[in-house]
Amino acid sequence: MINAVDNLSCSSGKREDVCNELRKAWLILGRALIKAYSEKWIPRKLEVDRIIEEIVLSGKWLKFDIVQGGSPVPPQEMLMILKENSPQYRGLTRNITRMEGIIRNLSEEKRFLLEEFYWRGVPWYEVAEVLCLSRTTFHRKKYEIEEYIGREWGNPIEG
Repeated sequence: MINAVDNLSCSSGKREDVCNELRKAWLILGRALIKAYSEKWIPRKLEVDRIIEEIVLSGKWLKFDIVQGGSPVPPQEMLMILKENSPQYRGLTRNITRMEGIIRNLSEEKRFLLEEFYWRGVPWYEVAEVLCLSRTTFHRKKYEIEEYIGREWGNPIEG
């Protein structure tokens, strides 16, 4: 996407407008991803894990198939089979893993800001005080985090 912006053959003002719009889109995407990660994906995964484990480990709901040789499938293996065969669960864990990889690439200071301000709900001025940041610098770093997460999410996965 950046290459498309770099290759614009119009005036520099037009290119700058496109870049600004792209940065805004990344910022909005990053903000939405941060919220989805902490408020939807993690709680949903924990809930699904708890439900599946309760069903499988209680032994009341599922009858374990006998594997060749006559032994029942161990509960841990059944858990793994159920999770691996669910496209929704695999998608959820893929999103969580991808987001954790993006977060891991943030500086320690930005990870602290992300954890305290976004996830723990500590007021901005308290986080800024701990990090010795002015109000302006705090919000600039917050926007940098949101933009970075949105940009990285939008980039194709390398592999």
